[in-house]
Amino acid sequence: MRYYAPDVKITPRPLLAFLCLALPAALLLALAACGGGGDSPEFQSGRLTDPRKVPTVTPWQQPPEVKIVDPDSIVPISGGGTPLPSATTEPGEPGVCGETYKVVSGDTMFGIADKCGVDPHDLIDANPDVNAGSLSVGQVIKVPAAASPAPSP
Repeated sequence: MRYYAPDVKITPRPLLAFLCLALPAALLLALAACGGGGDSPEFQSGRLTDPRKVPTVTPWQQPPEVKIVDPDSIVPISGGGTPLPSATTEPGEPGVCGETYKVVSGDTMFGIADKCGVDPHDLIDANPDVNAGSLSVGQVIKVPAAASPAPSP
């Protein structure tokens, strides 16, 4: 039900004033966001798909010489990476495979087995007193001899 109140007059002036100011401001912002017009040679908006106009690095005048490195001449940097298994190192040295292996940070039984080239189950069976789920840094475990491959017929 509607009521008629002839003595109350509602004027839309505040709303009209807001629209008169906000609409032109929004249009100016939209035009500024579009980047304006003009064909500046420095930057042409929307035309970067033409490969002839995409800025690129100057190619080599001549490609660099290819160098082939002999893998046997590579010397490892001390302290970098995982030590490789070596027959010349003492068994029990941290992170190096031998008859025994000294656990280093981040080692797991499966990772040690992979590093030493043995079956993970053989490594676990060779260490019945070791909890495979909680190795301690510095803990020494026995490494079984790697199984030799079966002779092919």
